Amino acid sequence: LVVVAMALSGTSIDASRWRDAAAERASAALGRPVILEGALELAPTLSREVAVRVGALRILNRPSSTGLEFLAIDKLHARVDLFEALRGRLRSSSVEARRVDLRLERGADGTGNWTASTRPDSRPRQPAIDIARIMLQRLDIHYHDARSAMRRSVELDDLSVSAGGDRPLRLAARGRLEPGRDFAVAIEGGPMRLFQDDAENWPFTVEVNAQGARLHASGAIDVRQGTARVQVEARAVHEGFWAQLRQDN
Repeated sequence: LVVVAMALSGTSIDASRWRDAAAERASAALGRPVILEGALELAPTLSREVAVRVGALRILNRPSSTGLEFLAIDKLHARVDLFEALRGRLRSSSVEARRVDLRLERGADGTGNWTASTRPDSRPRQPAIDIARIMLQRLDIHYHDARSAMRRSVELDDLSVSAGGDRPLRLAARGRLEPGRDFAVAIEGGPMRLFQDDAENWPFTVEVNAQGARLHASGAIDVRQGTARVQVEARAVHEGFWAQLRQDN
């Protein structure tokens, strides 16, 4: 009854004393260091989930990367399955964050810092993280390729993603490559479990709208063979758009 009353009244619990323990569990699940900073609050809900509010979160790179941080978030709100968290797994129906900085890096050996660490035991195991929906505001993405010295940056006003083992992929984003070059992108695909099962057909559609241009692509990925079938339809309002795009790349 106390938990129900707290959930109905919106009462939260100061969980700062467990911040380091929570960071250790998150680090074990991700396979890289996780640092929690600022306030850490828990609020009961009427389900088995608990609402979590974090002042700031940082996920560090592996030692082989040149940059210190892989991901930095100023404010994070999430709904976490408490029973799964006690088993060392992160299952969440929603994660919302603001002022996100993501730094992607491909090393000289071609390995990306976003890939999971290899383990001696390569047997299939249940994923340690299952997030149904992610909503981000003010996301900055930075990419650096050490082999070609190429650097790229993208600013996103908002990004929403929903996916899961048995749920279809849906992604929508709005942002800009640089001032005055706004774009919107929408991606839909099949359930992510098809990748784990080495499926022969993972369907997808991609829709990109930029100032003066539109691109639509659809097809399927053969996970087993590592190939894709794609049909593309592109339209530009003015011819100078594609010439400018080729010049930038």
